[in-house]
Amino acid sequence: MHRFREYIDIIHTCDMIELKNYDLQGIDFVFTTVPIPWELPKPIIEIGLFLHEREIPKILNVLKNQRTIPWEKYFLENGFCDSLRAQSKEDALRKICMLAREQENIGEDLFSSVMERESYGPTDFGDLIAIPHPNRGMTKHTSVYVSILEKPIPWEHHNVQIVFLTLIGTEEDKKLPNFYEVFLDFVLDKEDIECLLEARSYKKLIELLER
Repeated sequence: MHRFREYIDIIHTCDMIELKNYDLQGIDFVFTTVPIPWELPKPIIEIGLFLHEREIPKILNVLKNQRTIPWEKYFLENGFCDSLRAQSKEDALRKICMLAREQENIGEDLFSSVMERESYGPTDFGDLIAIPHPNRGMTKHTSVYVSILEKPIPWEHHNVQIVFLTLIGTEEDKKLPNFYEVFLDFVLDKEDIECLLEARSYKKLIELLER
């Protein structure tokens, strides 16, 4: 924990006897100092009893990769629209909410909830980007529906061409803090946004988020 505190939230310890009946739900990795002679539903990384300097890069690589966010879980490919025709903010949000409701079991009041949230304050972030969302949780899991408009439209303070309709889930998600951090860095990166606008592809979106 001292050496890798940046990448670790909690460490649980147990012996081999306890491990047989240990609930591994919520556990990302099993680090072991002895061989485990049976399969586990989690990745197993064998390390020395005393942490050696030569093991640092291997462990660091494992933990860094764990921080990689499963973007396809949050950004559904079926929720990506590469060319949405809209005449106004309300028109765009209505169509994007319809797309979201086609993909998930969401109440008919999604659009009204999003519009109510819009009345509280602007959701455009600099030029070209808007991140609207409903005023309450409407899904169990967090998901983002991305629509690239055919042409920019006026929002509140800026013209917007990429809309990230964000549905924050009600389920606990330990990866959400990392998700927020990387996602906001991405939407505020002018070069990444221009690259997405040029490519207009779901694949490019995931590539940019993973960088």
